[in-house]
Amino acid sequence: MGFFSIGKKDKKKKDVSNKTEQIRLNSRRYDRYLVKDKELIDISKSGARLKKESSSEIKKDFFQITINNKKINARVVQDRKDEFSIEFLDSFEDFDFIKNNVYLLTQGDSQQVLENIDFDTCSKNDTLRAVINLLAELEDPNTTSEKMITYIRQIPDLEIEILDLANSVEEKAVVEIKDLCTAIARLGFNKLKKIVRDVVNRKISLDENSLSFFEYFEAFNIFKTIFFKETAPLFSFKDIKNEGRTLLSTETAILSYFTNQNLEIKRFYKNPKRIYHGFSRVIETELMGIDLLHLGKSYFVDYLGFFKYLYDGYILAHIFLNPYLDLGNLKVTLSQRKLRFAYVAYLTFISTIGVIQRDRRYMYISLNRLSRFGMEIGKALEYINSIVSAGNNALSNMGLRRSIKTASIPSYKSSLKDRFPKNIYFSYLLEKLQLVNSTKRVSFRHEDRWFVSFLIDMFLNAQDLDFKNKSFCIVPCKNIDNEGLDANLFEGFDIVIFKDVDLLPSSLYRDFTKIWREFEGFVFSTYSTDSFLDFKNPDLYKLINPYIVDIPSFFNKSQSYEFLKTLLLEELDGFFEDVPFQKEKMETYKNHSFRYILSDIVKTSYLFP
Repeated sequence: MGFFSIGKKDKKKKDVSNKTEQIRLNSRRYDRYLVKDKELIDISKSGARLKKESSSEIKKDFFQITINNKKINARVVQDRKDEFSIEFLDSFEDFDFIKNNVYLLTQGDSQQVLENIDFDTCSKNDTLRAVINLLAELEDPNTTSEKMITYIRQIPDLEIEILDLANSVEEKAVVEIKDLCTAIARLGFNKLKKIVRDVVNRKISLDENSLSFFEYFEAFNIFKTIFFKETAPLFSFKDIKNEGRTLLSTETAILSYFTNQNLEIKRFYKNPKRIYHGFSRVIETELMGIDLLHLGKSYFVDYLGFFKYLYDGYILAHIFLNPYLDLGNLKVTLSQRKLRFAYVAYLTFISTIGVIQRDRRYMYISLNRLSRFGMEIGKALEYINSIVSAGNNALSNMGLRRSIKTASIPSYKSSLKDRFPKNIYFSYLLEKLQLVNSTKRVSFRHEDRWFVSFLIDMFLNAQDLDFKNKSFCIVPCKNIDNEGLDANLFEGFDIVIFKDVDLLPSSLYRDFTKIWREFEGFVFSTYSTDSFLDFKNPDLYKLINPYIVDIPSFFNKSQSYEFLKTLLLEELDGFFEDVPFQKEKMETYKNHSFRYILSDIVKTSYLFP
């Protein structure tokens, strides 16, 4: 690469004529790409930064610069001690040069592979079908004894208990009852429903050994189902035929396919965080070749034929809780009902972890999210404890001594200012985030899809931002299988986050544009540097350009990569608790992605041989 003068440098006056009333988060016309080049530092369509061979001032203004054997006219716009910046007089369109020279992280994605699982051979299938149908019937006002008897007969433990109770002294049975129809007539329909709930909740795992290491499993099941039932109306989710509650009641049944094959993973599933945390999905994939979400859709929806109109919402709930999760090739269809279910299920997840596991962070998040429904923090706490009380009553009625402890307001801080590295890059990021209240739009440009989503979870729950008490939903753009998107889908949500908008199907660009321009609430989006959006999709790039905020690069002195490793190590510590793993290995990673590090380091735990 070479350059030579074609003119003289003139002093420039500061131009203030372009000021407008509209707030912009980004003033650049095009993205800058850090490139591997002896003389170039970074480059964009409109200019570049170059290294100086010496610290002497650039004396000449205009240059003809050669990049990738092409001559480009340029002029100096900034001169510093060790570098200088130039503006191209014509747009730089050599996409191949940038693509072949840009800095990229070492990736580590794993494919979901469903192998060697024959659902037809599973002895519990018929029982599970009966339980799901029976739970759905419980809330149906039009159900009949005949319908319930059909399913009760497929659950031997339940049939025995109903007959035993009908013949008990308290029922004053003169003649021994031997058939369900007479037993139900003796007990009454309301008492039958109570017995069914008690037995199903007690036997809900459908395999007493599948989660035998789970602490307070009964309390876990009772609390989450009551919380979901009470909270669903607050977000206008109508649980038609009890489908949502039934899905949450039976969600852990699929884990038996993992635990029956691996004793160590059975020991691993011992609390709510281990069930719901995104790191568990990584462990399942690395250990078993498939995770809970993929296996669950194959089993519940494709094989058993249940939850066809709601399971995608269950998948979305896990994305709301763990925004960094990559669904691979799993497709989901959005609907208003699925999104509302997803949010209520997400609230159920965080509240269950916060209450059952006494986790301060999740309790902090839960109380703030509940305040969206018009509750102050104190009222939100009262609401949660009313569910704790109802759960304890249910446990007592089931003859179980275990009880759920009353929740309290946690001492927890989540300040970005305190967490971020102290430098200009993260100060810039925080400053831009604080402007989003005015713009209501932001698009995060990043170098790592998992890391930016991990940060978004921090942004949503930070004390020094105003998002912690707003309702939100996350749209995993790569996985959307809709023919169209309408703003009405997101009615009731304050924030809509389009994760990986650069991977959105092209057929949905027009709908996204309309939502971006017209949605009354906040719209966030993320896109990767290596998608080269300004080259590959200039119309989409032009739409989001005023609202682009750069996540500090890993390839300069921003401390971003050390921050990634610090966050990941802290999260791993809280996730694994007392399980040893090779923490010191974290220091060996240099230019590896969040996903790569996570996959590699979890393999140092006892779960892997």
